[in-house]
Amino acid sequence: MKSQRNKIIVAPEVKQALASHKPIVALESTVIAHGLPYPRNLETALECEKTVRDNGGIPATIGIVRGKLKIGLSKAELRYLARERGIIKTGPSNLAAVMLSQKWGATSVSTTLLAAHQVGIMVLVTGAIGGVHLNASQSFDISADLPALSRFRAIVVCSGVKAPLDVAATIQYLETHGIPVIGYRTAYLPNFYTRRSPYRVDLKASSVAEIARFARSHWDLQSGGCLLVTVPVPRYNEVPQRMIDRAIAKARAALQRSNVTGRDVTPFLLARISDETHGASLRANIALLRNNALIGTRIARAIQA
Repeated sequence: MKSQRNKIIVAPEVKQALASHKPIVALESTVIAHGLPYPRNLETALECEKTVRDNGGIPATIGIVRGKLKIGLSKAELRYLARERGIIKTGPSNLAAVMLSQKWGATSVSTTLLAAHQVGIMVLVTGAIGGVHLNASQSFDISADLPALSRFRAIVVCSGVKAPLDVAATIQYLETHGIPVIGYRTAYLPNFYTRRSPYRVDLKASSVAEIARFARSHWDLQSGGCLLVTVPVPRYNEVPQRMIDRAIAKARAALQRSNVTGRDVTPFLLARISDETHGASLRANIALLRNNALIGTRIARAIQA
């Protein structure tokens, strides 16, 4: 255990915030290395961190630096993740391999949750969670994000499930594993690039204080598990549903013609959707990431109150 702990580095700013019980917001790094193109990925990462600081929180972007799981990346490390090719998309299954090989890795939601849990960070912000893929009954392709949500205790702020996935099956998985879905000022699950899906959430919360109260109540009743707080993309950045539907259909057709599998499927689909929407989905993704960082910081402050 001691040798494994030595492989986790906590940045001084984050360490001080933990000691003084300041609100901290964990940020995943897969979106930097695999979700957005350069230089928009670096700009967005820095803007999200600035949003957290400007609203009274401490950002803790998490990634793997030369085999060390680091909580609180420096600007130079963010720049490296954003620019370099070959950064490994890291989930729980290949985390030890990436660390033992002393390589650089970008942490998914699941791995970011694992790292945040190690030091007691209670709020994580992302764009959208992974979920159940289409035809998962044959492929068994289910994101590692989902079991991580049932394993660790945190509030995860997102804008729903990544667009190309099976949203209905993902919601069923969340329900089966006791993960509450809270809509921030909405009664319906946001659909990533669009503000509303047909699916209702478990609870509509009108304020971050209400979310904090619900979290305390939930964890009083259950020993663990995440709360999924879903925030719609800002209205002026929403992509029309018909445009997204067409783009997803074309992206899936391109996937069937390719040799892409495993961890590379979702980044491939998101990149094709961006191409098909002429960048509208990219702009929406960046806008919701910033907005989620804002809401996540307010929640982190509320749970510390």
